Amino acid sequence: MDRTRLFGVLLLFAATATAQFTSGIEGTVVDPSSSAIPAAHVLVMNEATQVTRETDTNASGYFRVTDLGPATYRVEVRAPGFKIWIQPHVQLDANQLRTVYPQALIGEQKA
Repeated sequence: MDRTRLFGVLLLFAATATAQFTSGIEGTVVDPSSSAIPAAHVLVMNEATQVTRETDTNASGYFRVTDLGPATYRVEVRAPGFKIWIQPHVQLDANQLRTVYPQALIGEQKA
């Protein structure tokens, strides 16, 4: 295969790879005084398939879960000393980044 053909094939693969961007959910977990909650555990579940993705917030309380397909998701946040925060029915379309606004309330809630 000559270099021109090889370059064309590589260009085609690169264009295909960039076209496969999927959706994501992000947010910053805060307490009632708007202070960030680091190391909160975030679970994002596809409501139709029950497939879950999990992450923890960073030092600023921020999280982002990417590579999600278009679907409806349930977002759940847990942090020690705070009630569980749940947001069902978060609809994602193709190539969309949705922001949620979790506010953890003081007082442990058992699930």
